Amino acid sequence: MNRSQQKPTQLNEDGKLVRPDAGFKSLIRLILRRPIAEKDAVKIIWGIGIVFGILGIVVALIMPGMLESKTLMNFLQIKEMFYHI
Repeated sequence: MNRSQQKPTQLNEDGKLVRPDAGFKSLIRLILRRPIAEKDAVKIIWGIGIVFGILGIVVALIMPGMLESKTLMNFLQIKEMFYHI
């Protein structure tokens, strides 16, 4: 399927978002298994983004200690050098 054949999400007669029959796999298509209000869909997507963002930050802070590597510390020192240039 090329880009011209893809359809965006649509509103039904109740004003709820529905996914089109054809399209590529995406987060919104996963969420729209059943019609839901746009406001609720936005809250779900923001919630997913926040959860995985926090998870990514936690992993980035914990992994150097678990691997006994100072990779994050080295990166932060290099970053500090650029501030002084």
